[in-house]
Amino acid sequence: MRKPHIRLSLALSCLLLSFALTHCGGPSAPAAGDDPFPSATPALAGMDEEALEALASFIGSLVEEERIVGGELLVIKNRRTVLHRAFGWTDREQGIPMNVGTIFNVRSMTKPFTGAAAQLLIEQGELAPNDRVSEFLEGFSAPRASKITVEHLMTHRSGLPLSILEGLDDFPNLAAMAEAIGRTGCEFEPGSRFHYSDAGTDVLGALVSEISGARLDRFVTEEILAPLGMTDSFYYVDATADDPRRERLAPLYIAMADGFTKFWEPDEPLYPFAWGSQTLYSTPKDYARFLAMWLDGGSWQGQSVLQPESVEAMLEPVSTARAMGGGMDAPTGFLDLSMFYGRMSISYVDGEGQTVVIGHSGSDGTAAWAWPEDDLMILFFTQSRGGTVWMLIESEIDRLLFHPEIEEMNARAANSYAPLIGTYVDASVAHPLSQAEIAAFNGGLAWIMPSGDLFELEATDPPSRWRFKILPTQRVTFSLDEAGSVERCHVAGPIATSTLIRGQALAPTLLSLDEVSDLLGTYLDEEGDRKIVVSFADGILSVKVPELPAPLELLAPDEDGWRPMALNPTVKLRFDRNEHGDVISFTAQSPDGIDVRRRIKDHQDATPDEGGD
Repeated sequence: MRKPHIRLSLALSCLLLSFALTHCGGPSAPAAGDDPFPSATPALAGMDEEALEALASFIGSLVEEERIVGGELLVIKNRRTVLHRAFGWTDREQGIPMNVGTIFNVRSMTKPFTGAAAQLLIEQGELAPNDRVSEFLEGFSAPRASKITVEHLMTHRSGLPLSILEGLDDFPNLAAMAEAIGRTGCEFEPGSRFHYSDAGTDVLGALVSEISGARLDRFVTEEILAPLGMTDSFYYVDATADDPRRERLAPLYIAMADGFTKFWEPDEPLYPFAWGSQTLYSTPKDYARFLAMWLDGGSWQGQSVLQPESVEAMLEPVSTARAMGGGMDAPTGFLDLSMFYGRMSISYVDGEGQTVVIGHSGSDGTAAWAWPEDDLMILFFTQSRGGTVWMLIESEIDRLLFHPEIEEMNARAANSYAPLIGTYVDASVAHPLSQAEIAAFNGGLAWIMPSGDLFELEATDPPSRWRFKILPTQRVTFSLDEAGSVERCHVAGPIATSTLIRGQALAPTLLSLDEVSDLLGTYLDEEGDRKIVVSFADGILSVKVPELPAPLELLAPDEDGWRPMALNPTVKLRFDRNEHGDVISFTAQSPDGIDVRRRIKDHQDATPDEGGD
């Protein structure tokens, strides 16, 4: 079977640095004597059990609210496991609950391993940070790439784009991919600024392979995974397609307008070969070994994996991290901390320039954090791509374990801005969005999407005018009446521009086919040059707009024939009939105005993909 050809794009959730049912136990869990992080009571490790239970409860709520499909949470204090639980589903459609010991695609959490591999070669004198990439890879001899150094690659300051890929199988091997990246060249002067780049990390992986003479996955496995005892971690690619550990892999889900949709199952590899930027699969317990090695200055159980100087170089903050696809600072849920990037590591730094937290995240929802001063590691893995629930989790970790004053701060914010807080739904006919939530967050307000995408807001003219903290050109204006109540808000800027109405989406009304059969068919939006399909399935009448991933469900008509949209009742459709009673068009009404869509094909003529019943 051909590999899925997935087009890589930068959607809203990708602007943020790609980074319920409990079920303990699980298959292939290590024996107690083999566990480097044996279980202990929270009290014995010096932690508050109630706070840990509240954190676990919060993760469970993410499943209940359908912000994730499933996940695994691991808390290790003083090298003792004080909490380890699974939540939700590994495979929702098959009813398989998430088990402790599930192996996840950690995506960009592969980068620290590629960085560690490069550091090993630096230790051995085979590579130097100031070496030009062109000394090793011919594709970088072109003027547009000739100035790039190893240090530029390791710190995301190479000027290379996020990616050059359109599909996962564009190239036969890593060397060919690196060659093409070199020919593409830089988007800006190398070393001049930070720009998160999968392409640059893939080139670093190709360098490791070229200099070591070994395939990237083999080198990392032999030099890093094996010494750390990471037996539940491996690169799942064509060369390892028959690895028995694939039986424990979680399928992947992606957030769509109507919830999470499964887009990959582990019956065959997603990737053709090992990349530097991703392709590693791991468990939270395994990945914690790597974090512990960082905390211990490169050693693991008395054996050296990296030299202390190498770990120091990896963890040294170099650049303020920027969100992918833009120049805005990368967000974090940690109070009063800023995100920095080092050599394939993320550091969260306080106002005095001190590193408080280290780690990395992955775009399928995996994240690992470590607090060196507290000898604390927290790892949360999920297979739910397209959201940024890690920001919510960071805030909860901060509130429950480090800054209990956040609760009082949020209570004050909720009281001060009570008229603004609530759920809003998009009022745009052309591009309706799912609902967004305005909520108290770290003593202020935040804009939160159903997927968990979170943008802190800062006031410019309170209470009505606000802007996104990390992107000041994205503005939010609340419309207050004389009584101080809010019915709508307007968001405008480079991410999106729309008017949103305060209120919840409604449940659609179940209908019979006889009630709606003469409405079904294809309608033409002449101005937008697109076809809109009215279809019926499972008792629900809906409208399919080409650029939206899911149909928009309609409610039963009112006495004037207007059918409100379930997602946003301020948008209504009414079907228009001629003198013979035949449906000839529909009229769409919203706060933006009225539009008429002419009928061009009924359901009897429509092909299956055009909405036939």
